[in-house]
Amino acid sequence: MRTRFDEQLRQLNVELIRMGSLCEEAISIAAKLGLRGRTNTVLQSAFFNLTGIIPADKAIELMKDAATRSF
Repeated sequence: MRTRFDEQLRQLNVELIRMGSLCEEAISIAAKLGLRGRTNTVLQSAFFNLTGIIPADKAIELMKDAATRSF
């Protein structure tokens, strides 16, 4: 008999697997773009593009500024 907790745990596992797949893909994309070790940049780009929280041009500008300050 499945409990509510069991179902929540199952959903969490599904999400963790999906996130793992996204991270693996981000690593692959970063490597293809010559950004090895910059997986977070790829994930941030995807996040801003998919959510539309801020315009893509502004997101790129902010990410470039943050990268410049970091190095």
